Amino acid sequence: MAPEQLKAVIALDRSLCPGAELRSITAKYNCMGMAFASRRTNIDIRDIDLIFQDDEYARLNSEADAEVGDIVVYHGPNDKRSHVGVIVELKQGLVDRGGRHRLLKVLSKWGGHGEYAHMLDQIPPDYGRPAEFWTDRRLL
Repeated sequence: MAPEQLKAVIALDRSLCPGAELRSITAKYNCMGMAFASRRTNIDIRDIDLIFQDDEYARLNSEADAEVGDIVVYHGPNDKRSHVGVIVELKQGLVDRGGRHRLLKVLSKWGGHGEYAHMLDQIPPDYGRPAEFWTDRRLL
């Protein structure tokens, strides 16, 4: 993207999610490439089940079971998987608008836009809502 386009994209993202922190901006990879391919490529979200199976991920029962390094899968308005992010921070003891006592900070790549650190629910509306939590930790 040209510098003017990058500035416009960043301005749009900040208007949609003012608290999100820009980490980098590139179109070389997408959210799946960030989470599963070390920021080297784009991966179609339809391949996520294959990745979860091959890499022996386990689905967590709820958001309350998630830890740093786990994956959050978002469902879009059609209730299909639309986006993924990596949990990078847990904040204990705080209460959000939904009454939760633990807040999750996520790192995710917003399409061809930037890579952002943001709170769990603070994403562009098209990505939907957090719906699934997965881990590659070995659970007992």
